[in-house]
Amino acid sequence: MLDLKQILKNRPLVISLILALVAIFMMQSYLNQQKQKIAEELEEQKRQVATVFLAKDNIRAGEVIKRDMLKSANMPIRFLQPKTATSLEQIEGRVALVPIEKGEYILLTKLMARGEGENLAQLTPPGKRAVSIVVDSIAGLGGMVRPGDYVDVISIIPIPTMGADGKQVVQATTVTLFQNVLVLAVGGKTDLAEILAEEKKKKSEEKTSPPVFNPIVTLALAPEEANIVSFLQEQQVRLRLALRSPGDATTVPVQPPATWDMVLKYLYPGYTPQMPEEEVTKPPPTIEIQRGPKKEAITSGER
Repeated sequence: MLDLKQILKNRPLVISLILALVAIFMMQSYLNQQKQKIAEELEEQKRQVATVFLAKDNIRAGEVIKRDMLKSANMPIRFLQPKTATSLEQIEGRVALVPIEKGEYILLTKLMARGEGENLAQLTPPGKRAVSIVVDSIAGLGGMVRPGDYVDVISIIPIPTMGADGKQVVQATTVTLFQNVLVLAVGGKTDLAEILAEEKKKKSEEKTSPPVFNPIVTLALAPEEANIVSFLQEQQVRLRLALRSPGDATTVPVQPPATWDMVLKYLYPGYTPQMPEEEVTKPPPTIEIQRGPKKEAITSGER
């Protein structure tokens, strides 16, 4: 047993020992509190930084966004714009409603999921008008045009010209009307997955029923372009589509109209169009009359 007298005799040492143990306990408690505080601050900093996504290159309106079209970056949450996409799941496979510039942050307000396209108005880019045109199988590229594709619109216009015999004739002239036009819908459908599923079903039924070609293609046109297309369709002018590469958004100066003379010049550089011969106007016959010392020339028919 402990000797009480011995403990009382060494009371200062005992008190010092007790105080040392209390100090160690308090120091350990303080260090634990600081460690927890630092961990909480680090966790708070992680929560205040978000992963955002930027466009690697320009993304066109109506284009389906893929993973390789994006790059990621970290940004403090306090700097984020409202509706900034912070995960790939929010972006991949969705459709750009408006053009997205290279380096621009992806905002959810600029995207729409495939399948929401039943609302054609939402798919139509700002400043554009949805205009449907009727095409045949050749003009519609045999049904290979898809929603989200870009096309050039070509028109075959009958233009009155002067023939080699000097008479007026109508010549078919091919003109590129518009370039880099977004296809909004084909056959009234805007969902590419739905169109592909329908085509797959038709292929399995081809033995029993012939495939059906849908002649309606809806384009996104500027108001003035919409007026021109409406006028040409009213005049029953044929329209054709030329499919563009997904990575080609360039436009070129409007080329001269394609006519027979242009075709022949292209095939035979030395070819020169034959102009109608000018009609030679012959002077009316005259009669000389002697009146005394003077002679007069009278045109036939004069009196």
